[in-house]
Amino acid sequence: MTALSVPYVVDEPGRGTPFTLEMEKAAILCLSEAKRRKPTILRRESEELVYISKLHYPLWFVPWRSRCIAVDGLGLSSTTVSHSRAPNVLNFTEDLKKSAPSFDLFRRTLRKHARTFMRFSSVKDVVLDAVVGDASVLKVLSSIIEQAMMREETVSGTVLAPPEFHSKVAEQKANSLISEWLSLEEEVDGFKYALQVLNEEMERHKDKVTKEIEMIWEEYGERISEMKKAVEKRIRQLKREEEREIKKATRLAEKKLAKLVAEEKKLRQKIVRLEQSLEEKRRKRKAQKRRYPKRSTTRIDNTIRTYREKITGLNLELRKVLAQQETARKEEEQTLRQIEESYLQMAAKEMEKIEILEKGRNLEVSKEREKLQEAEDTASKIENQIKNLIQRKTESLRNLENRTLPFEAEETFLVGIPFYAVQYKSRRKTRVDVYPPVKASSYEGTLRRIQIAVLSFSLESRLQHLLSPRSTELDAAFFTNLKERLNADVALKELLSQVAEPNNLLAHPSFRDDVAKGLDALEEEGWLSEKEKENILSIYMKP
Repeated sequence: MTALSVPYVVDEPGRGTPFTLEMEKAAILCLSEAKRRKPTILRRESEELVYISKLHYPLWFVPWRSRCIAVDGLGLSSTTVSHSRAPNVLNFTEDLKKSAPSFDLFRRTLRKHARTFMRFSSVKDVVLDAVVGDASVLKVLSSIIEQAMMREETVSGTVLAPPEFHSKVAEQKANSLISEWLSLEEEVDGFKYALQVLNEEMERHKDKVTKEIEMIWEEYGERISEMKKAVEKRIRQLKREEEREIKKATRLAEKKLAKLVAEEKKLRQKIVRLEQSLEEKRRKRKAQKRRYPKRSTTRIDNTIRTYREKITGLNLELRKVLAQQETARKEEEQTLRQIEESYLQMAAKEMEKIEILEKGRNLEVSKEREKLQEAEDTASKIENQIKNLIQRKTESLRNLENRTLPFEAEETFLVGIPFYAVQYKSRRKTRVDVYPPVKASSYEGTLRRIQIAVLSFSLESRLQHLLSPRSTELDAAFFTNLKERLNADVALKELLSQVAEPNNLLAHPSFRDDVAKGLDALEEEGWLSEKEKENILSIYMKP
């Protein structure tokens, strides 16, 4: 099995002298020795180095949608995504279709589902086994792939940590992400279909209601038109009847008034004649008094008194007649007004027949429009709810896509990330330490700091200043977990040892020369003292 690879050590920008492979081997040996447990007051046992082996962590990259899904070849990683369970779209669309024959049934269906899409019914965590999905890790892996492609360096055989599974299984692991993607896409499509059915049914019922309103207007229009004709005919008839009654009432009133006027005339004539007779008697009495002062006027006085009494009586009768005339006129006016009011009321009742039809039409139209508005409001709320769920699912799709690499490949390929595995053995147990990829510091500025405080730095501390992690994200994602699993899982430790021991640098023919050169270079840069170098040589460079 062949995999692309990248260097274990990269130089930091500004580092003048390249960090050679010999320096790499020497630094790892020094670091391994520094971490080897030595006897102390509290711990009598010591450890010995069993092997130092440069291996490669296998990572599969499975092509998908012009991107790549990263799969942990050792199966130690996983990615967890939250999957929100969608409401039952099928029930919703089926209910809408069943309500097609009746607008009232459609309205009840909308009310029934007014809260169906308020939220997702439940949320569960989906574990994508072996899939590497952390964005910060993927960013580092993207850079690593570019380096590997540019270098075209490959590793194979025993220096590659044995993958837990091969490419076909890696593709199956990647399919868990693809299946989740397809599930999300299917849910989004389902929501879009629900929107389509909702809008289609709403438009169809809206058209039906609009046509029903038009039919109501048309039906009432015909009835109102017929009613107007009948009412207008009846009002003309009432007008003729009113005119006849007015004429009759006027004729009777005029006849009655004419009698009273005639009676008034007679009374006035009588009064005039009596007043003339009274005046004549007054002259005679005056003449008699002048000619015959002593003659009695009793007789003539009685006549004068009689005339006055008659005139007074006739004036009373005249006032009564005049009052009767006034009453007759008022009665005529009242009668005519009553006739007019009576016929106005009858005409108004006829007009009410038209108003009743118009109110009936307006009421029916208003009810239909209110029902339609209610349905449109409810449908709009449901539509907004569904759009919100689509947006959230679309965000989940983007989130899932962001858990893949923006790298296009024709087929599944393998990349090996170099690391050193170091096994220590004591009388009672063995343990394995792991050294992930590093970057070599620009030593000039660091060296001055170390030279100032060299006595306060242990060799391990100085080497850690020299070799800093290339990526803390990469370490946390793979190598920290690998180290923990190696010391907890005996089977995994044995499997790794089967690969590491044949590649033990301690037993490699060129190891002594390489380490000696590397130690000289490290000493020259000031990372270790001559004494520390001699100590390492005395332990591991024995002939």
